[in-house]
Amino acid sequence: MKHLLTTTLLLAFAAQPATNDLDLDFRGSQFRETVLGYVGPNAKKYIKAEQEGLRITIPGAEKSLPQMGISSKLAVHGDFEITLSYEMIGSEKPTSGYGAGLNLTIFADTPEKDSATIARRTHPKQGEVYATNRAFKTPNGEDKNNTAMFPTTATKGKLRFVRGGSVLVFSAAEPSNETFNELRRVEFVDQPLKLVRVTGDTGKSASGVDFRILSLQIHSRELSPSTTASTLSGSWTWVIIFALAIPIVVLASYFGWRFYRKRLDAD
Repeated sequence: MKHLLTTTLLLAFAAQPATNDLDLDFRGSQFRETVLGYVGPNAKKYIKAEQEGLRITIPGAEKSLPQMGISSKLAVHGDFEITLSYEMIGSEKPTSGYGAGLNLTIFADTPEKDSATIARRTHPKQGEVYATNRAFKTPNGEDKNNTAMFPTTATKGKLRFVRGGSVLVFSAAEPSNETFNELRRVEFVDQPLKLVRVTGDTGKSASGVDFRILSLQIHSRELSPSTTASTLSGSWTWVIIFALAIPIVVLASYFGWRFYRKRLDAD
């Protein structure tokens, strides 16, 4: 069933013209379910489209809640520039974990599951920071992380990834200065990205997180349907259900009619 859903989704995208740019403005209560899916169990409960932007609120709890957010349904090929505009509404300072806040994460389509994250977090020891991570899995399945944090006081701004060849640059811009400042650069991979995600993250703590996504922009050599099945919802769910149901109904009607005719001829 999962393969049928993925195949139907790919066919639907194939009918649309090719593109190399995706500009999503979430202000004005906009949310495009044709190119976005939800991340996390019961994620819609924590995500709300508002006039000011897409709000993600994960409340404080006795135990850590999983990441909640949105994910693109497009693969990103070649060199790219991915920019997230955000606004922090509030986040409780955690007493444990790796920091509560928001993540912009990219996942490459590789056996090693290469990924990178640039985040705006409140860290239990270092306070308000930009947090970055370059991660992958070793052949024996061990997670490897290369992290670095940078202090900030900004509660709104932009986070950006830029890839040229196999080099990935992490950068951030603050309202007081629209210029992007490079935080770090790392050796990455040049294979396509299978997912781009924006999530609220309690950082393995009981602290809450509250922020808005104002816009998400993806510019690359090519965008295509991702073969990774995201959580399907809204209009796409019904499109797929009808796409699968119509041929079944037609076949059932045809064979039912033939059976009925045979019964008539036999009588």
